[in-house]
Amino acid sequence: MVDQAVELDFETFGSGLPVIFLHGYPLNRTIWYPLVPLMEKHAHLILPDLRGHGASPAPRGVYRMETLALDVVHMMDQLTLKQVILVGHSMGGYVALEFAKLFPGRVAGLALVASHCFADEPGKKKARLENAERVEKSGEIEFIIGNMLPTLIEDLCWQDKLRDIMRSTPPTGVVGVLRGMAEREETCQVLRELDIPMVIIAGEKDGFIPLSQAEQMVHQMKTPWLEVVVGCGHMPMLEAPQTVSHVLVELVERCSLKG
Repeated sequence: MVDQAVELDFETFGSGLPVIFLHGYPLNRTIWYPLVPLMEKHAHLILPDLRGHGASPAPRGVYRMETLALDVVHMMDQLTLKQVILVGHSMGGYVALEFAKLFPGRVAGLALVASHCFADEPGKKKARLENAERVEKSGEIEFIIGNMLPTLIEDLCWQDKLRDIMRSTPPTGVVGVLRGMAEREETCQVLRELDIPMVIIAGEKDGFIPLSQAEQMVHQMKTPWLEVVVGCGHMPMLEAPQTVSHVLVELVERCSLKG
């Protein structure tokens, strides 16, 4: 059973081909802000807060990747957008892949930023569910923030900013996405089947997603395209916005040519 779509809070910038940016967990749309001045002259940028994050609703329940994808397509329908380029960071990449699986005709291009198409291994799944239960009982997410921050990014200034973002995420949102991510299935077939411009953007020093996973994925794409951001970890849009924006503008241009 699929939950009813919620009204996502979002911002838009620029004009041109529509590009929807999907943030990771437990963050919000503000992680994409460094890219806006670099890209708004090249595309119509749409930055939503996913269900349970930022200013969007945080209902109780399991936030399956399908549910999050349906929220996004509902937003597209509100904006009368038939087709978009999807850019997904970490969990946002899982949502983008699920979206492409469900609505392949509505995706003109795809970028996975520090993300992957594989299901959780048993140990990872178990840890997510245990963390969800702990948050549900205590209402506190500080232990998750403490565990994640050092691996997210090395820069201490950005760590402070990300800490504030993560603290603003409602516990119901954290519980919902943890359980939803634990349930997700592999979506690598999307990379094999879709014949659209796609790029994998990977941080060379990503502590969450090893570069080897990005290399596995790129070999499954019809037109392999891997961009490794040297010296960066799990947040390349913050650590190297010029590099990431350059790649994404090229993706927009390839989609324009294909269209």
